[in-house]
Amino acid sequence: MVGDRVMADRTQLITERSASEDPIDLSPDQWKEFLVNLREGNESQLSNLIKRLFAKWQGKEAKASAWLEFGRNLIGKIKSEASPIIIAPARLQEIFHESEKTMQQCIAAEDLERLLIGWTALAAKAFRDKKELRDPITTFVVDYVNRHLSEEIYLDLLAERLNLSGGYLSTYFKEKTGMNLTDFINETRIMKSTSLLADGKHRIQDVSEAVGYRNITSFNRMFKKYIGLTPTEFRRKQGTGS
Repeated sequence: MVGDRVMADRTQLITERSASEDPIDLSPDQWKEFLVNLREGNESQLSNLIKRLFAKWQGKEAKASAWLEFGRNLIGKIKSEASPIIIAPARLQEIFHESEKTMQQCIAAEDLERLLIGWTALAAKAFRDKKELRDPITTFVVDYVNRHLSEEIYLDLLAERLNLSGGYLSTYFKEKTGMNLTDFINETRIMKSTSLLADGKHRIQDVSEAVGYRNITSFNRMFKKYIGLTPTEFRRKQGTGS
């Protein structure tokens, strides 16, 4: 029943579980605005979007559970948008290290607001720092991979779409990004899977298929390689079900 407390800095007595309430969330258009500004690294605009949401709910005494769900949603959006080329998986893990535990330690909504703005600012900086390094070829590859994660993605397919040879694209991508194309695809799949696993709403098998792994063994092996944990261990550490 801890989630039933109001996120405010005062002593509260909770005697019974309250009924569910309206979720705290940005509108679809606001989420679109958020993601556009995230990709552009516009820290101030992102901060303003978060501040406006918290201001809207000021004085309404929303439950901690509703605020925490919004925080999880925001983190998931950032992780889904963050290609390994933009934010290395290790850096992404560093930014959101023990994010669930840290959010739950927030006493007042203002504490969570500062926390989310800080995390978003770090992510925005990473996007901004990498923005100038993007070019039409790598941009196409990154966008295509993110749009087709659940499908088979081959070097020759990407090269054909760009009217290039597979060998040239492989070399070019490595020179521009510092990453092997196959590693990029696998890391992108795995980083997307972390956000799906963290929300606790999907079976591990379903997550595996959603990011393009039809074989659960291959998914488990690749997840362990990039995250250092199995999907089950990762989900347990996040405090969600299996």
